[in-house]
Amino acid sequence: MTKYYDTIAETSYDGLIVNATPSAHAFGITLEADSTPRSLIRGMILLNEGDEAYAILTDDVEIPAGGSFNCTAYRTGHFARGRVVNEDGTPVTPEQEDSLRKYGILLSDAIEVE
Repeated sequence: MTKYYDTIAETSYDGLIVNATPSAHAFGITLEADSTPRSLIRGMILLNEGDEAYAILTDDVEIPAGGSFNCTAYRTGHFARGRVVNEDGTPVTPEQEDSLRKYGILLSDAIEVE
């Protein structure tokens, strides 16, 4: 008999998603690393070949050196400006924010409530 009450996973609100409009829509993507491993964090922006911001990573990702990893990223949604960062941890620039807006990703200031 199937148990419908067992906990499969748990999550907590981290403040990345600010609003349900526009909805946060995720898609699958393969990320690669060169000769050094990469540690990527949830909320990091992804850049295309033209260094244009186009998506936001949904989860923390560890990519082995010379390897690749299948993961998911948000292609649309409304996110907290202070939670979205570049790979080096720096805040998103106004140019990157404009690029994200073009792809349907909005950033706004959000107050953190505990």
